[in-house]
Amino acid sequence: MSYRYQLPNPADVRAFWAATGLPRRKGLADPRELLDPRLCFACLDHMDAIERAHIEPRSQCMRDDVSNIHMLCITCHQDSEYLAGDAYWDWFWSRTRVARAQSFMMRHGVDVSALATLPAGRLAEAQELALSLPASLPALRRLSAEARDRR
Repeated sequence: MSYRYQLPNPADVRAFWAATGLPRRKGLADPRELLDPRLCFACLDHMDAIERAHIEPRSQCMRDDVSNIHMLCITCHQDSEYLAGDAYWDWFWSRTRVARAQSFMMRHGVDVSALATLPAGRLAEAQELALSLPASLPALRRLSAEARDRR
């Protein structure tokens, strides 16, 4: 049997965490929102691809039960991959859509620091584009190049 099939069912993971204080602490109005199969537990964005991710690395604790699994989008899963213990939980509680978008952009060649130097109107455009990633990635790359050239 492959390792993938030893992990708990995503619906079971969602049900377990929906019954805890996690939804309220993450700011969800209704704990049932966590049952949405497209919702990332960390950034609270709705994504097409959601993965089961260990909270404590399996190599350290050998636990695959629902209490050690979160449902994360690909970017959040990648960003949390080397975190454990307090470092993971600090990252998790502070994770936002904006932080996920910034991470995604940096991984895909967008100079986020250059975007911050854009004039107000262009910066607002970049912020709107960031909400529609990954489709807006080419436009964000153009904007960051424009900002870099203006420096």
